[in-house]
Amino acid sequence: TFLQLLALSLVVWDLCESARAVRAAMQALVLGLWLAAMSVFVNFAQGVEAYYGRFSASSADPNYMSMMLALGMPLAWYLSLHSEHKQVRVMNVLYVPVAGLAMGLTGSRGGFLAGFVAIGYILSTIRRLRPAGLVALLLAVGAAVVAISLVVPDTTIERIVSVGDEISEGDLNGRAGIWLEAWDAFAERPVAGIGAGASRAVLPTGKVPHSVTITLALELGIVGLTLFGAMVVASLRFTRWLTRPDRRMWLSVAAIWAIGSLSLSLETRKLTWILLSLLVGATVAARQSAMTPAGRWNTPEMAGPMPGNKGSF
Repeated sequence: TFLQLLALSLVVWDLCESARAVRAAMQALVLGLWLAAMSVFVNFAQGVEAYYGRFSASSADPNYMSMMLALGMPLAWYLSLHSEHKQVRVMNVLYVPVAGLAMGLTGSRGGFLAGFVAIGYILSTIRRLRPAGLVALLLAVGAAVVAISLVVPDTTIERIVSVGDEISEGDLNGRAGIWLEAWDAFAERPVAGIGAGASRAVLPTGKVPHSVTITLALELGIVGLTLFGAMVVASLRFTRWLTRPDRRMWLSVAAIWAIGSLSLSLETRKLTWILLSLLVGATVAARQSAMTPAGRWNTPEMAGPMPGNKGSF
């Protein structure tokens, strides 16, 4: 799995070396998430449940699906602000309410929290919208809220809104017990870990820890956890080369991923490595555009888009 993820990251890194290429890859990713949302709707229409009262794309865990759809929200909204084609802008704007409805059908509480981060990013860019665009957005979001209230089963809605009680009083749907088992196993081999993918074999419950930090610490030890953490921190430090709008978008994506990492094992998911690779590609493109003829670097603000040209760094 890790070899496949490495190859995937190298392909993205090799191809996405310009702002245009990065945005093209982001758009392709959003299109793929559109198909995933449609699969959720098809399964709902056919009554194919992932769990009781919860729906997902075919062969996909609803919690992972909800988090993937949430990660696509900032990407789609960002692309809607920078696309030169009206049809593409409309498609990206519509992704937000469509993904929100699909996330409601999954019944994922983590996805519910991640959705608030995505909405916060969208609200931070409202001033860039024209009046007609703002009205269209409000209508789309309003339609999504009405659709969720009418379509999503009451038991699923009750599960989603119980997130506060689950955090304060519950055991996080059984995760707390798994984490305690993982801690005991980690204490036996804290430096190098028990080996990649071996957590199911050593935990009494036979489940993965459902947490990026705990999974990495258990399987790869302090060494692996430190290397992964250093990679993430280094990637986030690169955002200083981005313009403010781009930095805001990528930091919101990072915040959504961080929420997902608390309760999901995202370290082996392709979307994690694609987003990391795209972030690196975006920063490389920004640094190249910030280079002056004398070979010195401008500030990220100096590298920003010129007035009237939203499509370039």
